[in-house]
Amino acid sequence: MLDLSAKQPKKHQDWQAYSHLYWNGKLKQEVQGEWDAHKKTMLEKAATENAKLPTFPDGAPLSFRNKVVQRLFATESPKVRDEVEKFRNGSTVADKLDKDVTMDEEEAERAAKAQQYHE
Repeated sequence: MLDLSAKQPKKHQDWQAYSHLYWNGKLKQEVQGEWDAHKKTMLEKAATENAKLPTFPDGAPLSFRNKVVQRLFATESPKVRDEVEKFRNGSTVADKLDKDVTMDEEEAERAAKAQQYHE
């Protein structure tokens, strides 16, 4: 049976909202840097142990990204945590475009389009 009741969507985890808000501004570069360092370490370890060299994707896998984002969110300032909580509680696109939150033009367009679906 099709359920047409108006259920509230589940809130994102705090670190997921953090990733959504800050991915292009600062997280993407940080995660990629850590991924590159991780790949280098693993390749060096395999070479030292005369093991078969593993292959890695260029971009960090989702599981790796999630761990890094969670760790970075745990060290964020109260101001950023407040912004994330506002977003989790359904703030508007205008709130997300606050001067302290850096979004490039493409991300702002996606956020505005996503907000239209929720209205």
